[in-house]
Amino acid sequence: MLPCKLCTYERIVYYIAGLLAVACMLKDNKILIYAMFCSYLIGAVISFYHVGLELHLFHDILGCTEQASGNVSIEELRNNLLNPNYSPSCDRPHYVLGVSLATWNLIYLIVALFVSGKVYCGERKKSK
Repeated sequence: MLPCKLCTYERIVYYIAGLLAVACMLKDNKILIYAMFCSYLIGAVISFYHVGLELHLFHDILGCTEQASGNVSIEELRNNLLNPNYSPSCDRPHYVLGVSLATWNLIYLIVALFVSGKVYCGERKKSK
């Protein structure tokens, strides 16, 4: 099964942050740290929206939740599950330790925001 749209968007943030981290290791630059902070911020916003969709706090504008009607047949459900191109819905999140994966992602990104912000502030003080 393919991940939902928001899960895919959340992964892009990690690719960008990884590339920025490698660039930061090669050349210590506070602009790279600021860019990493911004990528984590964007990821936190996406993840917050994803968690909100799972908890039915927001209206879906990306088509990530399924508006299942009551007259779906067993055969349709079976075909969807066996289809390798089928994307799961945010209405049925996966849980680890009682917390959804989108919520774990949001927790991690908030911690990463604080750490990258602290590193950026430390770099600013060092450069003065």
